[in-house]
Formats: sequence, C-alpha cells, structure tokens
Amino acid sequence: MARRNISSTLAVHYDRLSQLRETNPGRLKMPRSAAELLREARIEGIGRRASRIERFAKAWRKAAGNEIASASEVTSYKQGELRVTVSSQALAHELSVHKSNTLLRAVNEALNEKDRVACLRIRAGVTKKKTKDTGKRTQSNG
Repeated sequence: MARRNISSTLAVHYDRLSQLRETNPGRLKMPRSAAELLREARIEGIGRRASRIERFAKAWRKAAGNEIASASEVTSYKQGELRVTVSSQALAHELSVHKSNTLLRAVNEALNEKDRVACLRIRAGVTKKKTKDTGKRTQSNG
C-alpha cells in the first residue's frame, strides 16, 4: 500500500509539473547534462576569458612592437618574473641589457594594474612561431 501512495504522489507532482510547463513553456526546462552545457558554451564562446599568460603575451606584443614581438614569445610568468624567449642571441642580449627597463615599464603599463611584472627574463631559444618563408620554427644557433 505504501508503494501505491508514493507512486500516486509522484504522479500528482508529475501532472502538476506538466501543467506548469504547458502554461509557461519557457520558464521550466528539463535539466541538461554538463557535457551539453560545455559544448554549447564552447560553440558560443561564453565565459571565454583570456588566460593569464595570454594577457602577458598581449602586453608583451604591445610593449615590444611588431618587429620584436614577431621574433619572440612569452613562455611563462611566475612570482613576478615574466620569461620571454627570442629567436636569436643577439636580440636576447640587446633586449636584456639595453632595453629591459623600458620594456618592463611598458609591459606593466599595458597590463592595466591587473598583474605586475617585477623582473623580465629574456633568453634565446626555440620559439613556437613559424617563419613566413620556410614554415619552420625559429631557433637560435647557440
């Protein structure tokens, strides 16, 4: 008997829910899976905020200019230290010795007080950017 009461109670609630859906169809919706919501969010770009490293890369491009930015990339940020890899040792030396203070100030201005860079570490190495003519990764000789 207890089962009949439970099932009849559920039937009453189900009927009431059906009535509410019919009178106001846009208001009550069936639950959707998390996978469906994530897929929809990815398609629409909802909630897509720039990651922290992307913000630093954008600030670096703005501070360094097109010529330097095309031969370099931001590789990491940790505890106030921004690490940038450039395609040649000569460029790494020039930036780290002669232009580091200017670049540091410009990067901090471009970040708009969100994050602060205390130290700029520039090194020569392989960058993920590809050169236009060969399509190969840029790499220093040292």
